[in-house]
Amino acid sequence: MRIFISHSSANAGISKKICKHLEKNGHSCFFAPRDIRSGYSYAEEIMNGIDGSDALILVLSKKSNESPHVLREIERAVSLDLPIIVYKAEEVTLTKSMEYFLMSHQWLNTDTDSDHNKLLAAVNKLKINDKKTEENTESGEKKKLPFPPAICIAALVGVIALVVVIIILANSGTGNNNNNNTGTSATESAGSSSSPTDNTTDTSKNESVQILPPGTVAGMEDVKPGDTVTFGTYNGEPVKWRILKIEGRDAIIISDQILTMKAFDAAESGKYNYLDNKDYWNEDISELPMMTQKKLRGSNQWHLSNIRTWLNSDRENVKYSDQPPTSAAMSDLKNGYDKEPGFLNGFTQEEKEAIIPTAITTNNGDMNVTTDDLVFLLSKDELALLDEADVSIAAKPTEKAIEQNKSGIYDGYSLGVGVEDHYWWLRDNGGTAGYEGYLVTNSYTQNKVISYPVGVEGFGIRPAMKIRLTTDIINKITE
Repeated sequence: MRIFISHSSANAGISKKICKHLEKNGHSCFFAPRDIRSGYSYAEEIMNGIDGSDALILVLSKKSNESPHVLREIERAVSLDLPIIVYKAEEVTLTKSMEYFLMSHQWLNTDTDSDHNKLLAAVNKLKINDKKTEENTESGEKKKLPFPPAICIAALVGVIALVVVIIILANSGTGNNNNNNTGTSATESAGSSSSPTDNTTDTSKNESVQILPPGTVAGMEDVKPGDTVTFGTYNGEPVKWRILKIEGRDAIIISDQILTMKAFDAAESGKYNYLDNKDYWNEDISELPMMTQKKLRGSNQWHLSNIRTWLNSDRENVKYSDQPPTSAAMSDLKNGYDKEPGFLNGFTQEEKEAIIPTAITTNNGDMNVTTDDLVFLLSKDELALLDEADVSIAAKPTEKAIEQNKSGIYDGYSLGVGVEDHYWWLRDNGGTAGYEGYLVTNSYTQNKVISYPVGVEGFGIRPAMKIRLTTDIINKITE
């Protein structure tokens, strides 16, 4: 039997021991640190690992309980009706999201299992039941499930019954978790660097059909790419979004308009184009070390950017891990947003729970870095989604965005040449310098995308995210 071991990196040690014990006793395991192939997409490898497994073991700890990528591995296993064995590494109270997938299943508590033999017995029981099922099928009897059917999760898939048996095995002495790599709010931690997974529904067999499951809320039955929905609040107003792609019951959306003008990242020195009291405004800094360039004009790395932190925060006082986006650290000394509440601060708890963490991979020059983000900016490649959904790449700022903007760039670059749509940031590294990012241009220029210093604060932000359509807090606009 092949077992997928789902765990937080904080529990890699005990997960490795479990893998070794199972394989020593005739089973095979998918253990990501060992089995992810170099040069392959991490998300795709994880998906293939789950899809090719007969069962999943969740090493449950405080870290894995709160991990977005572990949650999506569990969701994927549930969607495939894989038996799930929960190995309890330490006492935890399940998050609402984790409880959503596990609450309706049978729980079996056992005594301490420091040698993992009880876990092995649980896996062997799955194997025995599988053999009995095969024998019954061959003899003409009706095929039996490995375990009694679980309660149907109606809010998730309506009439689809999920058959997952949960066995909790307590482990004492090995469950201590000293890894503390978050330090921010729960919503902000969704934006921290971690290994990705993918929870999309496979529609490759018929890509022209958009699949919405039974239980879709009224008014959303015929939703399609290009449609407009309202979801969440920013600057005191409901946000309008355009649907770019539908994946089963989920949708990728982008704001219909530019919601705000902000720098991608602030100069790490705290004063744009100054370092150690030296003025670099008239200096060619392209030959300086990359770190020095970032200190002078900001970082073009998505995972390090101020804008990523702000977009993924629901805090009134956003916690920045490096130089906060103060006005002094911007090119025009305007539009600082270090005192502004995070973008998700205006979203209700129910709305935040409808957002699906998305694995975002970017290149930092030496290697790929993957983060799990609730909110993100599109990449250059993802601009194709707008064309496929028949959504214009050109975007105007909202009236609130124009009122909030203190920079003269919108007046000069857009209104000054007779157009109302404006430039907006992508998440990719731009150009050859460490301080340049990519901008989608306005309708005045022929170039669709240009590179520009990330510390310039007068350009637009069009957030994107993945959401669940099976909720009545998302409203389709039919005008």
